[in-house]
Amino acid sequence: MSDLRRVAIADDVWAVVGWIDRPGEVGPTCSVFADDIEVLRCDLFEHGPHIHPLFAATHGADLGTMRWQPPTPAIGDLIDWVRREVAVNLDVHLRAVPDACRRPEPSEDQRRRAADRIADELREVVRSRAARPT
Repeated sequence: MSDLRRVAIADDVWAVVGWIDRPGEVGPTCSVFADDIEVLRCDLFEHGPHIHPLFAATHGADLGTMRWQPPTPAIGDLIDWVRREVAVNLDVHLRAVPDACRRPEPSEDQRRRAADRIADELREVVRSRAARPT
């Protein structure tokens, strides 16, 4: 991952926004952590963008990592999709963290402000990659 940017959400809850560039997986990405446990990952890859919901509870499970596909593939719409997921559903993802690691959930205002900042950082990562020579 490159172009890493950290976004504070609440005490012991933060996001890391960046760019992944590996075979078959190219594009902006965002992971949300609580107590160093990844609880949500949003991969906005050029081919096959998806969100890994409830990451802490499903990653490595027998069924494999759950993925939600976006309703539309346009990058601006994908970033708004991530913004909505953080603003509206972050508390659901945080509840999947084991009890021993739980912290008070971010307030609605904290989630909304963080979601807007994450969207801004995702757009900036996309702009910065587009400006690089190929």
